[in-house]
Amino acid sequence: MPREIRLMTLRFAFIAALLVALTAAGCSGGADRPSEEEFRQAYQDMGRVVQALEAGDLNGAYVEFQRPHDFTHRIDPPLRERDPDLAQRLYDAVLVMESYDSTDQEILAAARDVRQYLLEAARAFGYEIAEARATGGSVRDAPDAGRASATVQ
Repeated sequence: MPREIRLMTLRFAFIAALLVALTAAGCSGGADRPSEEEFRQAYQDMGRVVQALEAGDLNGAYVEFQRPHDFTHRIDPPLRERDPDLAQRLYDAVLVMESYDSTDQEILAAARDVRQYLLEAARAFGYEIAEARATGGSVRDAPDAGRASATVQ
């Protein structure tokens, strides 16, 4: 067999094995049900993203956004089954955060929206997230549970 065909075959086999492994590990983006703890963690992480953005720390916000960002993509399929409108709003807000064209103000507003939409998504799955800030407290006590008007410095 020519060398090029062998390399293509090996690449295909590697990619196929990787896809099988990811699917078996639950990382395929399938419609599995996220846990209440995963929602709580993503909500708390987004609280840290908002805090970093309010402090003008875009690099810190980017680092904090990685885990909840992955979570938003993972919950998209099952959320679309439960609440397509909410899933689209969450998707659109994440797109603003991902876009290089977004201003700091738009990113902050989108981060607040993502945080609020995670609460709503948790409810769509039958969960009630009690913690509103990374430091604790209840949703009712949180000044930034919705969209506030703070600015990025």
